[in-house]
Amino acid sequence: MATVRILPQARLDVIRLSNDFLDEDPDLVPQFRQAFQRTVTRYSGSPFLGSPYDHAPPALPDLRFTKIGRFRKHPILYRPITGGIEVVRVVHSSQDPTTLFPEPD
Repeated sequence: MATVRILPQARLDVIRLSNDFLDEDPDLVPQFRQAFQRTVTRYSGSPFLGSPYDHAPPALPDLRFTKIGRFRKHPILYRPITGGIEVVRVVHSSQDPTTLFPEPD
């Protein structure tokens, strides 16, 4: 079975997006989470299916993205790792990509 590692910021992103769906339509929350899980499971087995992420910071040159099922405005930013993927961020497409990866101090 392929590995899916979800970084803490990505977990927070999923919670934040789920909370946004609560305001819109509570029935969307489980649908979003299931679609997220299906997507990461699929891509963990074929990490290079996603497209390279043009706004990747220098520290993550191998960053890729894919959309979450029918939630097309919510890309998963991930990187291939040995045996699977590491989910780095889960965002809304309207977010400014320059704010997703703050410069280290």
